[in-house]
Amino acid sequence: MLSVNGSNTNGNPYYLLTATGGLYAYDGSGSFSHTIANSNNLVAQLSANDYATPTLLTNAQPPVTTLAIQSAVGAAAGNQLTLDVTGLSVGTVFEVFVSVSDGAEASQTSFLVTVTS
Repeated sequence: MLSVNGSNTNGNPYYLLTATGGLYAYDGSGSFSHTIANSNNLVAQLSANDYATPTLLTNAQPPVTTLAIQSAVGAAAGNQLTLDVTGLSVGTVFEVFVSVSDGAEASQTSFLVTVTS
């Protein structure tokens, strides 16, 4: 793959995508195996599906940055969170922010969700 701006973190315009989904900034060493062996060159761990179907990358859409859903459309029971995505198109991607507290301790996390049906 070729960088749009012509330079990766190693000052090289190329990226390597492995069959397991590892995306590496090519370091110009002349050896793909040398680039992949250096964990500092790993940019992202994608899915093997991205390697098998490159159009998942070339046709990728940015995630929706703001979506007007409130906690009222989600429900938590045990370790399961259920979201009502009525009205969202298949393929829509949004980020869910989850915060919990027991009064003494608090924790928060976020994750991306893709609407599949």
